[in-house]
Amino acid sequence: MLRLAGTQGVVRTWGKESRAAAISRLRALLRPVVGSARDLTPIMAVIPFSQFAVLRQPVPDLGALLVGLVLVLFGLVLFVRGLGLGLFPLGESMATE
Repeated sequence: MLRLAGTQGVVRTWGKESRAAAISRLRALLRPVVGSARDLTPIMAVIPFSQFAVLRQPVPDLGALLVGLVLVLFGLVLFVRGLGLGLFPLGESMATE
């Protein structure tokens, strides 16, 4: 069992009892990533199709393409999260007035 000093002098105990809570938090963090990946799948399918079927050429730098796709994925997750935190509540408050 691991004991860590938290903020404000609170001591948090991490053990078997918190494993379910950690898994729950991990699922909550991954849910938007999976949703954004599902939304990006059709766009990501166009790239290989256009590269192989239309252009009939191999991908010039596959590593850079994959890194770019991961960055786009996380950028979309952050963008949607920002909309949920900033613009959606603003729109809801304007709609109720």
